[in-house]
Amino acid sequence: MEASSSAVAESDRPEGGKTARGRWKQAISDVREDVRKKEGQDSAEWKDMTNRQKWVQLTNTMTKRMRNGVATFFGVAENSDAEKLMKKKWENRSKLLLTTCRVFGNTVTQPSRGGRPECQLEVGDDRPDQGLLFDEVDSAGSKSKRMQRAEPDAFMARPTVWGLTVDGMKHFMSGKPTTKVAQCRRSFTPQCINNATGPRPILKDDFFEYPFHTTKPPALKVATQDTDFDEPDFGLKAGFRRLGEKTSKVLKNAFVTRRREGDELDRVGGRFQTGLKRMSSDLFENMGNNMDRSAAGIGFVSKWLDMDYDRHHKDPEVLKQLDALETNQHRPFFTYWVTFVQIVIYIFAVAVYGIAPIGVSETQIEAEILKPSLSIETVHYSEPDNLWIGPRQADLIHLGARYSPCMRRDSNVEWAVSEDRLKESKTACCARNDGSGCVQSNEGQCSRTLSTWLKWGVRNATVPAGRTSGTVCGQDPMLCKNPYSLPPFEWPDDISKWPICRETSTAELQKLPSGEAYKHMRCDILGRPCCVGIQGQCIITTREFCEFRRGYFHEEATLCSQISCMNEICGMIPFYNPEKPNQFYRLWTSLFLHAGLFQLLISIAFQWFIMRDLEKLAGWLRIGIIYIMSGIAGSLGSAIFIPYHVEAGPSGSQFGMLACIFAQVIQMWQLFQSPCWNLGKLTMILASLFVVGLLPMIDNWAHLFGFLFGFLLAFALLPYVTFGVMDGRRKLIGIVLCLVTTVGMFLILVLLFYVIPVYKCPNCEYFNCLPFTPTFCKSMEVKITRNDEF
Repeated sequence: MEASSSAVAESDRPEGGKTARGRWKQAISDVREDVRKKEGQDSAEWKDMTNRQKWVQLTNTMTKRMRNGVATFFGVAENSDAEKLMKKKWENRSKLLLTTCRVFGNTVTQPSRGGRPECQLEVGDDRPDQGLLFDEVDSAGSKSKRMQRAEPDAFMARPTVWGLTVDGMKHFMSGKPTTKVAQCRRSFTPQCINNATGPRPILKDDFFEYPFHTTKPPALKVATQDTDFDEPDFGLKAGFRRLGEKTSKVLKNAFVTRRREGDELDRVGGRFQTGLKRMSSDLFENMGNNMDRSAAGIGFVSKWLDMDYDRHHKDPEVLKQLDALETNQHRPFFTYWVTFVQIVIYIFAVAVYGIAPIGVSETQIEAEILKPSLSIETVHYSEPDNLWIGPRQADLIHLGARYSPCMRRDSNVEWAVSEDRLKESKTACCARNDGSGCVQSNEGQCSRTLSTWLKWGVRNATVPAGRTSGTVCGQDPMLCKNPYSLPPFEWPDDISKWPICRETSTAELQKLPSGEAYKHMRCDILGRPCCVGIQGQCIITTREFCEFRRGYFHEEATLCSQISCMNEICGMIPFYNPEKPNQFYRLWTSLFLHAGLFQLLISIAFQWFIMRDLEKLAGWLRIGIIYIMSGIAGSLGSAIFIPYHVEAGPSGSQFGMLACIFAQVIQMWQLFQSPCWNLGKLTMILASLFVVGLLPMIDNWAHLFGFLFGFLLAFALLPYVTFGVMDGRRKLIGIVLCLVTTVGMFLILVLLFYVIPVYKCPNCEYFNCLPFTPTFCKSMEVKITRNDEF
């Protein structure tokens, strides 16, 4: 048996010692070569074709492949393609069976039918789970390789990280060392049990003794010749079911536990004691039933809510489809990638921008700051709290959070900016009489005792021709060299429309007479524009006060109208037009950004326990589409109804994943034991999550639209099981309707956001936050305000 096994292993070894990557590339190359030969591209007929005929043939071939690909993606491919796919999967499973036989040292044969390998499992002297003697040696007087694998340490189960963590916590809390004995692997006899004198040898006959019979049965041989290896639906679970139906009774009587001297047989609950393990007799009775399993794609939720399949379902077509769903598992690459990116972005955000005050209201921040009046005053401002332990709202906007004024032209923000510029057009340079400096201000803010308000046409006799707006501290159209103020590019008589002067002619300034006429050009400027807040507000202040407000100071400008505060506050990629925000990409960048640590931990747990199971069922492409599209739809709906709320996090995507579970329960309604009860439990969980969404810093609008779009996309994209021809047709029609509805709803949201924007929705904020106290929902207010300050 050893010789035959090694011979087969040598014969199956790949040529040239190629790696798996090399064999995969070679297989792809062979498939392409076969396709080219089949289509006649290398034949004489292909050479005789005209260019038009070749183009027509290639076009038809590509069209057919695209149709087959789309049909396969939505699960409506023809039977021939499905059979080819299942045949390929079965070949891979046959190779897996062959490898398993070689590992356990069993006989591998190549029957005449189809060249399929057959594995004969023998329970004899060569089986490692038969109980080998530690002191047994081979004919040469040394332990064989198989005997070396039977050492006690080889059978010890490797401890898990979770198990070690729990044991350590128990030891820390109780102060007593853990006394848990290592568990033997279930595939072998309990030879790892040590006594005071060392490992105790176990005879082969002791493990397979019959407690109810006086005679021992002969060695049991279980062969798989009766199993049809050509059936494409033979999955791991299906094969175990067929094998179990034939051998469960024999195994129940054969695999009984051994008795050790002085031990009593425990009959409580129909269980027999095997050293330190107990094995239930129900295991052999139910090993042939394939329906005692969790629902496909929702394993964690299925176990948590006790959502099991019906054990008495006997339809072979349904069982075949379930085997195909469960054996064709995908690796959750998208889940791992999304989680990794979200963690990295949060660490970067906290490291660069820090953490905002923690709470649900506002925090007053005070400091003593030098103001443009050259006096040190105690100033304060209100900073919105962050419940999630993360950056400030302004910092989240700078990192790519969802914020409507950065994504479109907002009439309320534009009105506020226009009011600011109208007020600025009536300002002038306020110069201190002692020559300590000057600052741009209105007449009321300029002290008549200590300063002079240099307004053209008021107290200054020398006024440029036709000008009534001005002056501006440090800027004059007659003295600016870049850009020049010459016809037809003369600066208008409105200082709010003046450009930034890049270069001033100092020679011309020195030629001018001294006095109040050009005092605004000779004074030291004490205040310059500073962008503060998240509503595009600009103030003229000192650098110290701007840094205290954590604003953006502009040393190069002299007027607020010369800068675009919304462009500065939004950050990211600058606007194509400073007056027209166009950062629509925030609809999906906000999915990877989190408002704080608590929100990140919730996302990690959700994606690990729920989204990972769904991706194992559907693959990274389908789950990626549902995750991104439901997140974008949730962001778009939130931006429409609460436009001035800063929102970050994949809450819409997570509710889209939750909608996938609802879709799975409805699609496989006939398989569940209590589908109505299962759907009711999920609905109660969903309702409770919406109630939690009434708290501040949680976006219920993103939850709502993310769930709706996720539900429709889940029906269209997730794999499903059909219960007959009519059920398959109904589900095909449902796929088309869901896709059409998804596109229609998305277009409506785009129209409501860009074409027919909604700026005022008085009652929409109550769906997002209930004001239990006057300041409970302060951060959720939809208002554009201005403060009169430097």
